Amino acid sequence: MQLEQLEKVPGLLQAIVGKTFKNGLSQLRTELENALGTKHFAAYGLVAEDAVWQYFTAQKNNNLVQLLDKIADPTAHRQQRRNRLLDHLIARFGESFSEYVAALARPDADPEDNPWRQDFSEYLRNKARFLQTIHTTGAERGRGFDYRLHDQYEQPDVWNSSNVSGLQKRVCRLLGIDSFRSRSLLGTLPYRVEVVSRPNRQGAPVHYVQLESREEAGSKRLNPLRPGPIMRSNSFKSKEWAEKYQLLVYQNLWQKDILKGRNIEGDMAHSEVYFDYPFKVPIGDKEVIYELKSEPIPEEALDTFLSELRDLVKPQSAQDQEGFHLVEHILLRPDDERDDLLQLSLGCHPDETPRDPYSFWLTVVLPKEAGRFEYEDFQQFAEQTFRREAPAHLALRFCWVTREQLLHFEPLFEAWLEAKARCSPDECHVTDAANNLIKWLNETSCSCACEHQMEEKSPCG
Repeated sequence: MQLEQLEKVPGLLQAIVGKTFKNGLSQLRTELENALGTKHFAAYGLVAEDAVWQYFTAQKNNNLVQLLDKIADPTAHRQQRRNRLLDHLIARFGESFSEYVAALARPDADPEDNPWRQDFSEYLRNKARFLQTIHTTGAERGRGFDYRLHDQYEQPDVWNSSNVSGLQKRVCRLLGIDSFRSRSLLGTLPYRVEVVSRPNRQGAPVHYVQLESREEAGSKRLNPLRPGPIMRSNSFKSKEWAEKYQLLVYQNLWQKDILKGRNIEGDMAHSEVYFDYPFKVPIGDKEVIYELKSEPIPEEALDTFLSELRDLVKPQSAQDQEGFHLVEHILLRPDDERDDLLQLSLGCHPDETPRDPYSFWLTVVLPKEAGRFEYEDFQQFAEQTFRREAPAHLALRFCWVTREQLLHFEPLFEAWLEAKARCSPDECHVTDAANNLIKWLNETSCSCACEHQMEEKSPCG
């Protein structure tokens, strides 16, 4: 009988050999007694205890080892030691990261008053990133970006690029923003608006604007009738006009009720969804109206299709990224009789504008719904950081924009940057792109550099 029970011990132990024992041997003995029973524990307890304990202690990272590590070198002590080391290394370059931690751990603020505050480990990571690029942020502190830079393929290298000003690199690191590249701050949209070129029956290229979903392959199609794009325009002969329509669709697709349904003339069984924003293109002596619309869908499926499509394109800010865009006003100065003029309202009084809105002015465009930027105290900290780090002769204009405003701004800003980069001493076609950006800057309400106090010699006067 004893031999039979002894053979069962390994099987009984399998249930507990993988466990962790926070209370050490006392917990182990209790577990063994429960597994073997009081009678057999008295006979085989020492053998079983030795077997399980050897298995447990052979694990290099068992919970007892972790507890001993915490006692010998607590996490708080390791963080303090690393913090002192980072402070020392940063100080050797004549730099400081103190403003960040002062805002991060204000003693006069409760957590509910300052919900954006990060834990100390995240603060140390941001501090280490600042140290890693300190040679760049220091040496290029006063350097602007190269607005004529081209990549190896002779394409403008001004978007999705590290070609940014030293101020942008430095402020990103001081604010703990992961990337300083010039890029879209919008999260990945669940749809895309593309220009697709194909040959017609005569072999000449024609161009379409298409709305497509980014859904994974195999997922439910939004078009219930056939695969392909959700919506498509009629064909353009000019790619330039197709790209203009693409921009118009991208900027306005999210607006409420701009997608509508209607019956198809001559087909009572089917309907279609269309983009209610007519686009007229002059061709010869007449105008051709271009329209983005879906393929025919069954009448009974129209409401469901339209509801799903509106959900797809509505603004969603959950994946938006922290960051900002810098607009140097001097690059918008007029050099053509068709160029529009900057007429900026600084927010103090509607009629107050700078005497010279081009020289020594920067507009900073920031998404106020992304990450920590949605909190007012972090917005103030970001503005203070900019004012502290920007060259003293520059005046700053801050535009905290919604996601909808950013959807308008970014395509205009990207188009202007690329048009500016393509300019040469002999030829430059930047007027249209610049005028579109200037119109947005003139119409968008932004913060005033002089707040509500108008001094006689302020930049707002």
